[in-house]
Amino acid sequence: MLLLIMCIWGIFTVGFSYGLLTFFTYFPAIILYSIPLNKQIRTLNFVTKWFSILMIGSISIFIITRVVHFGPPMGVLQLSSQNYDPFNNYILFIESTSIFNLIFYRFNGPFLEPGHLSLICSLLLFANQYRFKENRYLWVLLVCVLLSFSLAGYLISALGYILLKIRSIKLFLYSGIIFGSMFIFVSYVWNEGNNPINTLIFSRMEVDEEKGIAGNNRTTEQTDDFFSKNFNNGKLWIGLGTNEKDDTFIRGSGYKIYFIRYGIISFIFVLFFYYNLIPQRCNHRYAIIFLLLIVLIFIQRAYPGWYSWLFCFTLGCGSTRIIKVKHRLRLNVD
Repeated sequence: MLLLIMCIWGIFTVGFSYGLLTFFTYFPAIILYSIPLNKQIRTLNFVTKWFSILMIGSISIFIITRVVHFGPPMGVLQLSSQNYDPFNNYILFIESTSIFNLIFYRFNGPFLEPGHLSLICSLLLFANQYRFKENRYLWVLLVCVLLSFSLAGYLISALGYILLKIRSIKLFLYSGIIFGSMFIFVSYVWNEGNNPINTLIFSRMEVDEEKGIAGNNRTTEQTDDFFSKNFNNGKLWIGLGTNEKDDTFIRGSGYKIYFIRYGIISFIFVLFFYYNLIPQRCNHRYAIIFLLLIVLIFIQRAYPGWYSWLFCFTLGCGSTRIIKVKHRLRLNVD
């Protein structure tokens, strides 16, 4: 019923094609939600395993291209979007030719941006509850996050681990000491702060009076002004749709872009849809933390219809379900 309401609302606010797209975007998640527990677990394990294997190949090509000349690429990818420079295509890895990568190259795998890769890996890590001892493929996902040098990927991975795994004050203090030591080493000791981790991660977390933190660069100043104007007059509750005349004011990604196009009410519907994907007999602490991470990611990169989000959230929460068996065993529950 909720999905039907979302489709009707999409038709009303944007158009028929968007309402139809909404159905085909979110309906597969309902199917995953409905399959038996053992199939949910096997599906999550299967995708985690083979995605990691593909990333092993991607990382290998990435390292070779950085160390020795790998040879000519299979071709060049040129997107119609003006936001991206051409990419050298190595099949499992696409190499950006952007001038921003001349100083230090961030690993993006087969995706357009390092942030895309890091968020997918972060969500898969949380969906598998960071069980590195039980699933060796998770180490590959962690390496992908580290090589991406993505602020969002680092924060989501670290925050998810802390909220899920650290339950005692002693462990929390130990983690604080380790993180504090790393911060001092990276910011002041390692080449006096002139290193990729400090430049791409820690320096972007510095407090900024206008943007909150220095790394909050998801929208332009023109977009911020356009957002404030339409928020004050109440138009953002419904959204402005995809009117081409407004596209000149919409640059970047994040919740402001989503609210401008689809409205705050649309986001509320999506949030309720995610909440309804949480099974009754599951680890609710895990599920609520996962939902919190989804909201935090939405603030920075507002694409809740991406199936990497829906897949990981649905199967992650579903795999913590408790089922009744002869000996009352608990499956995949912390």
